[in-house]
Amino acid sequence: MKLGPALRFPTLLAAAFVALLPQTASAQAPSTPQVRELAQGPTTAEIQEAEGRFLEGRTLFTQGRFGDALVKFQQACAMRRTANCFKNLGLTEYQMGRYADASTHLREFLKSGSGQGDITEEMLAKLKGMYETSFARSGHVEVTAPPRARIVVEGKEIGDAPLSDPIDLSLGDHVVEAHFGPHVLKENVRLVQGQTAKVTFVDPDAHRREEAPPMRPDRPGHSSARTITLVSLYGVALVGVGLGIGLTLHGEARSNDADAIRNRSSLGDNGCNGVSSADCNELHSLRDTYDKDRMWATIGFATGAGLAALATTLFFVWPNTTKNEPATPQTATPGGRFMPLISPSTAGLGYVGRF
Repeated sequence: MKLGPALRFPTLLAAAFVALLPQTASAQAPSTPQVRELAQGPTTAEIQEAEGRFLEGRTLFTQGRFGDALVKFQQACAMRRTANCFKNLGLTEYQMGRYADASTHLREFLKSGSGQGDITEEMLAKLKGMYETSFARSGHVEVTAPPRARIVVEGKEIGDAPLSDPIDLSLGDHVVEAHFGPHVLKENVRLVQGQTAKVTFVDPDAHRREEAPPMRPDRPGHSSARTITLVSLYGVALVGVGLGIGLTLHGEARSNDADAIRNRSSLGDNGCNGVSSADCNELHSLRDTYDKDRMWATIGFATGAGLAALATTLFFVWPNTTKNEPATPQTATPGGRFMPLISPSTAGLGYVGRF
């Protein structure tokens, strides 16, 4: 039977597409290491089932039942993914006018290079032409988003940013989403034929990190040294004051003892001048003890007061730096700081810094 031109052209076109498909699934499977690697280790039963679905799809393709053929190819690829899966899907989608899907699958096949050694240069050129046509007849979205943002288009997960290729979509309106943890950002795009729209997503928490005050560098031991120094100074000051109080009380007791002896012996303040007696010797001893107590008490009070004043000054001028403390305008980049200077022979306060 001789076909007319209207019937002969689709038939020849279908035959050309079949020529681009694998002749049989089993012809490629065991003998090619590259295909075995892509197969992801299917069982023998799965390989046989995939071959059966592929053969059914090829038959449906030759009959022009492209929608049914696409279902069979999808099932075969789900069971056993080979180098030709993207090619088979892309060719069938191209025949159906699903140019966005065809663009995606044909691009993946051409980029991978897998399976291209099994086809002629003429067939490869046809595939490239189909890809260019599919790309021109569909819309595309180029997404820019922070790393690891999950990109979703109308419920279909595309992948994590950054995406290596634009997203191929049908013409019309679409909603592109970027998922940042609990945040979901959305952008509406309207695509026209051959257009590549650009969508940029910004991490919603980025401005908070930028506005956060700079963290002061951690200076190990700085805060603990401040605390130890202040506690030590206040402790020694307290000991000095306590010593002064104790010696003052001891001196007063010796003064009371001396008054008791003078009253008992009827001696006045100068009654022992030029006189040598037991009471006078005891009075002299008590006066010496009283004078020494007064002297050391004065030293204790003066030392305690000085150290307490020094510790109080350090408390206000020595910055209390802790780990990861936010810097303030006054302490972010200090030019210097007060530090205690203590040695076996001296003690004081110094200002240390960069000048």
